Amino acid sequence: FIKLVNATQWSSAILRSISIAPAITLDEEATSIATVIELNDGKAVNAQLSRSFTGGMYNTICLPFAMSAAEKSRIFGEATLLDLDDAYVADNILYMNFVKVNEMEAGKPYIISPLANISNPKFLGVTIDKSSNNAEFDDVDFKGTFVQTTIDASEDNLFLGSGNTLYFPTDTKTIKGMRGWFEVHSSSGAPVRQARIVAHGDVVTEVELIGNDLPETFGNKVQKLIENGQLILIRNGVRYNIIGVRVK
Repeated sequence: FIKLVNATQWSSAILRSISIAPAITLDEEATSIATVIELNDGKAVNAQLSRSFTGGMYNTICLPFAMSAAEKSRIFGEATLLDLDDAYVADNILYMNFVKVNEMEAGKPYIISPLANISNPKFLGVTIDKSSNNAEFDDVDFKGTFVQTTIDASEDNLFLGSGNTLYFPTDTKTIKGMRGWFEVHSSSGAPVRQARIVAHGDVVTEVELIGNDLPETFGNKVQKLIENGQLILIRNGVRYNIIGVRVK
């Protein structure tokens, strides 16, 4: 049986109905997620998310349901949630302008930074939506995935890694479910060498691009130095600026 307890000792309101939602698990590594989402499309469920979020760091997130401001507050507390509002490439630099939001649309990728580590959150009474809702711009797309996906090695595919670092895969990359990545398709065709994330209008984060998720490398064993506020790359003893021009 279900016992209802009212802390205010019952008001004049009368309970008319109770809705009990089925429980599903969305595992970041499970190959069956696509089937689970398909079978529950359009249905209200309690969704257990099998993945972790690192506190104080940028985490990409893409869910097959919308998240209200109340649900965000309940699960993530005072976490910063960022929506990509504009993105473009100029002079080999990728600019991504994010705005702070409190709600999430289904199928759309976002960046979230909780204050503390969060593992396996449960979302209550959400409606499954299998549709994708990528953030697409002329030079860059922020793409989301519900299921574990394989991405080709390319300087046009960028991922958020440890230390709030963007990197491009030098080998085939497997991205786990409920996440996102950036796909660059600049008309210039030249690979980007630096990125600037502008968050909610007043915070600029300079992000170095590296060849994989190890911060001491950049592509083919290139060293990095910061001199006078500028990024200098050193390959085989030769120094280059961020756009590949040799410097003394």
